[in-house]
Amino acid sequence: MDYIIRKGNKKRRNISITIKNSEVVVLVPHNYIISSNEQKQIDELVEKNRGWIEKKLAKNKKNLLAINSAAMESSLMLFGSAIEIIDSENSWDVMFKSGKLYVPNRLTEKARKKAIYRWYRNFAEYVLEKRLAEMSNATKLKYSAFSLTSAKRKWGSCSQAGKIMLNYRLIALPDRLIDYVIIHELCHTVEMSHNPNFWNLVGKILPDYKKRKNAIKDYSEIMDLI
Repeated sequence: MDYIIRKGNKKRRNISITIKNSEVVVLVPHNYIISSNEQKQIDELVEKNRGWIEKKLAKNKKNLLAINSAAMESSLMLFGSAIEIIDSENSWDVMFKSGKLYVPNRLTEKARKKAIYRWYRNFAEYVLEKRLAEMSNATKLKYSAFSLTSAKRKWGSCSQAGKIMLNYRLIALPDRLIDYVIIHELCHTVEMSHNPNFWNLVGKILPDYKKRKNAIKDYSEIMDLI
């Protein structure tokens, strides 16, 4: 099985395997010297975990196909699924109904893309602001303000003043992953750094946060597609 070896930061002490999209990556300590014996050990580790690796690669491929499909003009990613985009003769504006997005067929290609994008952002703002308020009330974690962001590498952020920003692309993710990002940022209103206190707080609210944290990595391609 093909894989690449990457050295971790200076804090890394062990060898581990991670999957990045379609790549198998073996992470080793920063000062690790790869001799023939160490190479053999890595080969054996990869072979020992072949079943898990193949399962993870297959899952990533499935997600990537769904994401690529969502990037096409005929569909759009929403809450973890691709929704169909339909050209409508009757609609005068973009309309979401019965799980489908209806777009006026009178629009030019450029105007059509702008209309879909505008609807997507507006819908994201409505959904995310509403969900953030609900989660804040449920957890008693308060924030000072909310805004939408289109950052290319962050799902969300929280300022020192307690302002939470959420990426509009979040609505492409399944509900449970949207909730993870929101809880993550709400916990930053109490603890800004990712220290044990922060993760303990996240864990009290979402006991399975580690699974959600890992699952969200499978959707990184969305940043470049929507």
